[in-house]
Amino acid sequence: MKHFLTMFIMLAAAMALHAQTKMIIRDVNGNTTTYTLQQGGVIEFDEGGIEAVDLGLPSGTQWGSCNVGALHPEDDGAYFAWGEKSDKTMYSLSQYTLYDQVHGTYPYEETLENIAATAYDGAASQLGQPWKIPTKEQIDELLKKCSWAWNVTNGVAGYTVTGPNGNKIFLPAAGKRVDSNTENKGTTGYFWASALADRSDFEAFTLEISTAKRAIDYENRFSGLPIRPVK
Repeated sequence: MKHFLTMFIMLAAAMALHAQTKMIIRDVNGNTTTYTLQQGGVIEFDEGGIEAVDLGLPSGTQWGSCNVGALHPEDDGAYFAWGEKSDKTMYSLSQYTLYDQVHGTYPYEETLENIAATAYDGAASQLGQPWKIPTKEQIDELLKKCSWAWNVTNGVAGYTVTGPNGNKIFLPAAGKRVDSNTENKGTTGYFWASALADRSDFEAFTLEISTAKRAIDYENRFSGLPIRPVK
């Protein structure tokens, strides 16, 4: 994600109209780089992060270039329990905020059937709308309309997904968080979808990827999974 800082260089009255200001950047090793700035110049800071990638899909869906909380495509990013808005250190039923510990039930709300762009959407909460968690249908389109190739990018295993127009995204095999552990990292990738599973109220749909599989699947809602956001 690009954050922009605009610097308007204010000159004293005694300075000439076309005077210049120098900016010196010193890195952690003490190396310096000097830039000459014209009056009214603009400085842009690129911190890496997510960008919308148009894969040429029929729906017009744009997929994020990296996971929520990641700076680069191969980064794990944050792990979310389904319907929670931030990551944490423990992923268990006892720590799941959308579980009624007293009655042993999952409270029902209509918005929980599909959390995209709702108060339960971790992508929308972290990135702001129009970013959101993908729907099951958007994941299905990604599976069916794109070509998939398992490879290693910057030392990280995962799938390079190429859209009909030739643009690409990379989905890392970041594994999942269960309790305080990370499972299957490097061999399997799991990504939340926005909808509850149709077979139980304690599971939600996911995209699961490995060398042997790339398909829509299910996962316990309290597990910690990455979110690959869409627009």
